[in-house]
Amino acid sequence: MGFVIFLGFISLLVTCYYGLKWKKSDERLKWTKKYVYSLGLTIILFLVSVFGSIASHDYEVKQSAALAISSSKRAISSSKRASYISSSKSVSSELASRSSSQKAARQKELDTEKLTLYPVSITSVKGKSDDLILSGTTNAPDGAKILVSYDTDQNIAEEAGEYDGAGYAKVKNNKFKVAVDDDLLDDLDGNKALAENPTISLQVFAVQGYTQSDEDIDFTNNLKRELKKQNIARTKITLPDKVLKELHVKTASSSSSSSRSSSSTFNASEYSKNISWSQLIHNPDSYTNAQVCMSGEVTQRQVTDDDFVTLQVEVDDDPDHYIVLEYGHELEKELSGTSTVAKGDNITVYGESVGNEERKTIIGDTLTVAAIAPEKIVIN
Repeated sequence: MGFVIFLGFISLLVTCYYGLKWKKSDERLKWTKKYVYSLGLTIILFLVSVFGSIASHDYEVKQSAALAISSSKRAISSSKRASYISSSKSVSSELASRSSSQKAARQKELDTEKLTLYPVSITSVKGKSDDLILSGTTNAPDGAKILVSYDTDQNIAEEAGEYDGAGYAKVKNNKFKVAVDDDLLDDLDGNKALAENPTISLQVFAVQGYTQSDEDIDFTNNLKRELKKQNIARTKITLPDKVLKELHVKTASSSSSSSRSSSSTFNASEYSKNISWSQLIHNPDSYTNAQVCMSGEVTQRQVTDDDFVTLQVEVDDDPDHYIVLEYGHELEKELSGTSTVAKGDNITVYGESVGNEERKTIIGDTLTVAAIAPEKIVIN
């Protein structure tokens, strides 16, 4: 704006100069044009300066108002932010307090729940894969949970299934089967005591009304009190050679041949020949963990990268009836007495039903098969 005023001042001087020339000169027409042009430019620059000044003033007023509003908004925003932070802290504190309160309420519920404990009788002790398998009977109702403790007040057992993390083992028809991970039976002495006497003392019992999560292995205070009150006896268990081997315990019995050891503990009469393939397929839940005996021809053998053997066996002389066996390759000699069960072999398998599987055939069809965890394979 100052530059425009400066130009206007120069233009006014030029106009005056031309005016003087016009008065003194005889060539009036020539100087009249220059005078008129200069006067017009002066007027234009004057008007520009006037309107520019007005516009500048309006702009400054608006800018001042905008700065005032912005400052006000920043103040409001800061106030809101402070309020939000304060509110967030309050909410976090409230949630933490609520969580703590819920935990306390849950703990109180666990410590006051009504528990009923039942003794059990162990009828079978077996070693399988990485587990100690205990089977037994009890007068506990269906659905009661089976708990096992070793040297601490913790549950070290779960349902005897094909996969880890199966949850609590439960009573069904006054019977039960639980799996104890071999690693949980280690002691701080390197299991030296087991080499002399492969017997351990376990507390095995059934409990009804226990709602502790299966992920929390520690016994609740309420359960500890009930165990002391009812004085549930401990059971002495002689560990099978397979479990001792997993624990790297060398005993006189474990140094004998695996086939002789296997034959000394195997009892074919424990396995039913009356459970059919059709029953396993159509009622898998009813026959899970059932001890079965079935015969057929090996139609397929596979060994996986992690050294697991899978046998597909046709039973009932029916190309649509198949069972599947899976086991670690290192157990093949112990299970069958031979290093390889080959395709085309006719075998009799004694084992435990573990449900059904869906498998793809060579031509891409889906086939439902009965899965059996083998405990003895006889090549006919």
